[in-house]
Amino acid sequence: GVRVLSDSFRMPELGGRTMVVQASPILGADGTRAGTVVEWIDRSLEVGVEHELEDVIAAAAAGDLGKRTSLDGKQGFHAKLAEQINAVLATNAAFVSDLQRVFTALAAGRLTERVEADYRGAFGQLKADANSTIDRLAETVRGIQLNADLVNAGSVELAHGNENLSQRTEE
Repeated sequence: GVRVLSDSFRMPELGGRTMVVQASPILGADGTRAGTVVEWIDRSLEVGVEHELEDVIAAAAAGDLGKRTSLDGKQGFHAKLAEQINAVLATNAAFVSDLQRVFTALAAGRLTERVEADYRGAFGQLKADANSTIDRLAETVRGIQLNADLVNAGSVELAHGNENLSQRTEE
């Protein structure tokens, strides 16, 4: 039998293409070298996808959840990977947008905003916690308002009683 041992190395861009050259010696049954097979593999698509994903992921890590990877020209694994990365980014962007809306309203004193979209996993737990926090704050504010109304009513009664007492004292 003939044995093929292979060794490969990546070459820099060649005519705008990223190539990998794989050289494999062909050994005869007695172990002597019978020749060499050289294979040039075009990795331009894979390298382009790698760079595109690096850019999108770096932007997301920096807080920019609006970038997406293009699906143009991608097939098979690369298309599926791009779709899944875009889906992860879209879910994250939607959730962050919902939380921003809720916390902006909360900072303005409005306890009416809630996270309504259906989220699962950690996002679902954060949604439940955010909505529960808003409900508790609204309940606390209602309690404070009720107590303030009671104190106000008591002070009105007290003022009215003082007025009566003052009038009777004058008489």
